[in-house]
Amino acid sequence: KTLALGNLTTGANSGALSVTGESDYSLAIGSVIITGTSKSASFNPTTANLSIGSVGNTGATLSTLNLNGTAPSNTVTGAIADGTAPTAVTKGSSAADTGTWSLNGNSSYSGTTAINYGTLLINGNNAAASGAVTVANAATLGGKGIIGGATAVNNGASLAPGNGGPGTLTFNGDLNLASGTSRLLFEAG
Repeated sequence: KTLALGNLTTGANSGALSVTGESDYSLAIGSVIITGTSKSASFNPTTANLSIGSVGNTGATLSTLNLNGTAPSNTVTGAIADGTAPTAVTKGSSAADTGTWSLNGNSSYSGTTAINYGTLLINGNNAAASGAVTVANAATLGGKGIIGGATAVNNGASLAPGNGGPGTLTFNGDLNLASGTSRLLFEAG
C-alpha cells in the first residue's frame, strides 16, 4: 500500500517530513527541491518506508538533505544533484536514527556525505558526486554502487559492501579505514 505524492518544494525555511503508519504502508514523493534561506530538507520515516525521486536545490548557499528515521527500507531512487549551490547529504541526526537509506540514482552532488547513525547504502553510480564521505562511529556504509569522493571510515564504523547479498562497492577516490576498530564486513554467497 503506497501513498504517492507529486513534487515537494521546501519553503522559505527548512522543511521536515515525518512518516508514520503500519509497516506495510509506504510513501512515495516524486522529487524534492530544497529552497529558502535555511536550505535543508529532513525526512524521518519511523515505521512506514519512504521513497523519494530526485533531489535538487535552488539558491546560492549550501543545501542539506537529512535522511533520518528508523524505518528499515528507505530510498532515493533518482539523482541527487547540485543546483546553483552544492548539495550535501547527512544520514542520521541522532542515535535514534537507526534506519537504512539507499541512494539508488546516478548522483552528481558536490557537497559532503556524512553517515552519522544507521546505514547508508550507495547502490547507484555516484562517480560524479565529488564530496568527501565520512562514516562515524557505529554507522555503516554499504551497497553495490560507485562512490566518487574520498571516503573515511572512522573508528567504530562499518564498511559493508553488498546489499542483502554479496556485492561490489567501488571507490573512485581514496578509501581510509581508521586503524584500530573500523570494521570491514563481507557477505559470502
